[in-house]
Amino acid sequence: MKRPKQVNQSSPLLQSMKIINSILEKEGAIYETHVRLQNGWAIAQNQILGIGEKIQEDLFACPNAHTLEAALAKCGQNVSITQLDQKLSIKSDKFRALVPCVPPENMPRSFPDAPTAQL
Repeated sequence: MKRPKQVNQSSPLLQSMKIINSILEKEGAIYETHVRLQNGWAIAQNQILGIGEKIQEDLFACPNAHTLEAALAKCGQNVSITQLDQKLSIKSDKFRALVPCVPPENMPRSFPDAPTAQL
């Protein structure tokens, strides 16, 4: 009998991608489907909302957000993410995935709003 694969549903990056994908589409323009991973942040926007999540990974890439979430959801406990030219290579035990990325210069940038009150 085959042992069921342990899936790492508690990965912090996976949890961040679930939150980010709450405002993104599966198909559409790149700003509607991709996430910017930069300086320890995952940042995305659609035409109405912007969202950012602090992440532990030090990546500078703009992968397809839903594809990245799907790949991370299939990973076990040991996950390796390698940044290639226009892809992220996700490896975990026997699982392998390539997540397509767009060049960062093709993604719009979001900036925080100016403070409206002093805390």
